[in-house]
Amino acid sequence: VTNNAYTRIRNCNILLRDIDASSVSQDTKDKAKGQALFLRAMQLFDLVRVYGAVPVVNKVLMAADREGAKDYNRESVETCVNQILSDLKEAANLLPTRKEWGSDQYGRLTKEAALAYRSRVALVFASPIFNADWNNTGSKRWKDALDITLEAQAFLSSEGYGLYGNSAKDWNEMFYKF
Repeated sequence: VTNNAYTRIRNCNILLRDIDASSVSQDTKDKAKGQALFLRAMQLFDLVRVYGAVPVVNKVLMAADREGAKDYNRESVETCVNQILSDLKEAANLLPTRKEWGSDQYGRLTKEAALAYRSRVALVFASPIFNADWNNTGSKRWKDALDITLEAQAFLSSEGYGLYGNSAKDWNEMFYKF
């Protein structure tokens, strides 16, 4: 089993570097950028959850550039999370909603998904996994997570999404009823 997260990050960085020079429409460019930013954020979040502090690579590195590679060291978890949140915010601004994609594009990354995933990242960062002050509901991390989550919830509600059920029994059943 191998983990090729940095290969996938590199592919996203190649698209982000080269897409503006292509001859496709601006709408197509924006959709592609949004998807690449979302995927890059997902890969970095996976790395952070497994390894903690990791290098943040936001440009295409060349294998032969040994000197340039020395500039990439482990960043703090906070720096990594800030990059993830930034990528997801930009992705949400570029991606269409599910309705805008259309029913023939079901399964695509959407604005709603980017906002929801951004909420998830903020909540994990505020949780005991990365936060020694997790029990202090007045901490900056919890406040940031609440703001990000409320923003996501407001938008998702405006698009017709909501939480399923209101009990643990309902939430358990949703995994096998639907």
